[in-house]
Amino acid sequence: MLALPQVNDQHKVAKRLVSMELGMTENIEELSPEILRSKTEALIMDRKIKENCMQISREMRNLTKFE
Repeated sequence: MLALPQVNDQHKVAKRLVSMELGMTENIEELSPEILRSKTEALIMDRKIKENCMQISREMRNLTKFE
């Protein structure tokens, strides 16, 4: 996930996303097509982020089985 925080708690959520290795963040005011492309490619290639996202997805699916 690429977080583009703009207001309020979005900055804190974006930092948490990065600390959990579930994505990256970028300053929306500095975002350009080149940066967006670069970040997107980096996300696609980042094996750790992919593994962590898949793990969280599995955990969330398992939680819904108990409801």
